[in-house]
Amino acid sequence: MGLTMIYLDITRIFNRVNASSPTGIDRVEFEYAKNSLEKGHFFAYQKRSELFSAPRYLVEKVVAYLAERWEKGREEDPTIEHSIKEWAKSLRLKPMPKPTGTVKFLRELKGKKFKERLAAVRSEAEFIKAKAPQVPSSMATIFVALFHDKILKKFEAANAVDAPTGIHWNKVFHKSCYLNVGHTGLEKRALFEHVKANGIQVALYLHDLLPMTHPHLFVEGTDKTHKVRMDNMAAFSDLIFANSFYTKEKFEELYGKSSVAGVLEIGSQELTKKSSVPASQRKNFVSIGTIEPRKNYLWLVRAWDNYCQKNPGRVKDDKLIIFGKVGWLKDKELNELQKLAKKNNIEIISGASDELIQTTLSHAKAYVTAAEVEGWGMPLAESLSYGTPVIATDVAAHREVTRNTARFFEFNNVDEFHAHLDAYYIKQHYEVALDDVTRYAPWQWKSHFDRLAQHINGQVS
Repeated sequence: MGLTMIYLDITRIFNRVNASSPTGIDRVEFEYAKNSLEKGHFFAYQKRSELFSAPRYLVEKVVAYLAERWEKGREEDPTIEHSIKEWAKSLRLKPMPKPTGTVKFLRELKGKKFKERLAAVRSEAEFIKAKAPQVPSSMATIFVALFHDKILKKFEAANAVDAPTGIHWNKVFHKSCYLNVGHTGLEKRALFEHVKANGIQVALYLHDLLPMTHPHLFVEGTDKTHKVRMDNMAAFSDLIFANSFYTKEKFEELYGKSSVAGVLEIGSQELTKKSSVPASQRKNFVSIGTIEPRKNYLWLVRAWDNYCQKNPGRVKDDKLIIFGKVGWLKDKELNELQKLAKKNNIEIISGASDELIQTTLSHAKAYVTAAEVEGWGMPLAESLSYGTPVIATDVAAHREVTRNTARFFEFNNVDEFHAHLDAYYIKQHYEVALDDVTRYAPWQWKSHFDRLAQHINGQVS
């Protein structure tokens, strides 16, 4: 079997360089970008309904910058966006160099032991000879295995280009795959028609169908746009991956059983570790996410404020801290939320770095969410990975992401929510909750990417 050349769509990351903090989908594409750089994949960028090859050096530059900006709160650097804009201005259709398939193969030999390299070269020897005439036929298998790094440098130097190029789908190896994990441009039917016309495999990552299943939680018209995206996903994808079994189920209810190739759960950040902060030193309740109807923040703040008024001696100086920028919310609701946020026991922080969020979360008494519905729930997984208990609405995705280790309450049920708060202010009950969290097994990015590779390379039946 030949190697699959993966082109990761990097458009969303390039478009988000000015964002002070990432959304959930941003985080996923960011992890994919890091993985693709490590694995030697290629990158695609959308301009209108066309795809262009994004240069590796620019992707490396943007990823390194966003790691500093999002994780450590680095100040905005206008030169990064300028670099992207200047590059994008020069985009024009120009075939990519033919040897990219060989470059991909040689890159994948890096880091392998000699015996592994030798076996890999032998398995591809006949294929290379037939499909890649740019590799001299006299080049011995053992020579390639021994000097793959020097050969790679020669190919990369010989095929360096100054101008960005339109993607010329290279078929030197068995197949190529266009991978989009950010929902970016899924409404562009012409884009997918071009990709499919070239016989390229299309793999897409599905985050949710919430604008279609819960349109009242989104700006008017969002459901129609999202339906176009989902229709295109169903029509043009060779492989669809979902972030949860809940999302998979909802998609297949609309587009047929077995539409989704597999569920690839979103991993927790690599830096997460179980917190050693004892119960006596934990304080505050934390919630994370854009301030919008789906998150149900107004209800949560009201419920917390009511609890504080009833139990001032118990709560003392504990706060409900919400990390999230203001998204779409009706003016009346937003005004009330901002008014409540001025109280001593409530704080809303916009644009916080991952470093600040992680520190606050690892010292929190609990993570809380009152969301009406979710496709997954990254902050819940991160919280449990830090050893911080979770109090969440009883919805399918919350049970899935927490592996049932959270304390659940019925949507908008104040009494049940308050009962969980009561329990967390009782030492023996809270210590039981902390002990339960120690048994939580975090979702791993390594497992995610290993299973992705198996699917794309046809190793999953």
